[in-house]
Amino acid sequence: MLERLNNKPLPGAINSAIFEDEEDSVFWLDKGLVEAIATSSTDWEKKERYDDYYRGQFRILQRSEDIPRAFEIASNQIPLSVVEKIKIIQLEMVKKAPAILKKYGKTTQF
Repeated sequence: MLERLNNKPLPGAINSAIFEDEEDSVFWLDKGLVEAIATSSTDWEKKERYDDYYRGQFRILQRSEDIPRAFEIASNQIPLSVVEKIKIIQLEMVKKAPAILKKYGKTTQF
């Protein structure tokens, strides 16, 4: 496991690292410090996140099935009754507002 940018990858080994920010992982890949990264397909499709330069430098090795990757979080100050109402609204969005839902990271349902 590579823990710092100045760690040298070990020849002949699979070197891995965990990144707090996916942009860091792209930087490491671009600089040749790692050979592959895992990233969100939603992020990959955003041109402002991965521009044409990166698309020309990298190739997709494997694509998984779509999986949820978000948490909906509420403040501890909001009463549970309100949180429950928010949950109901979100769960009904697939029927009542699918266009709005899709704008949220191409979400198809909560």
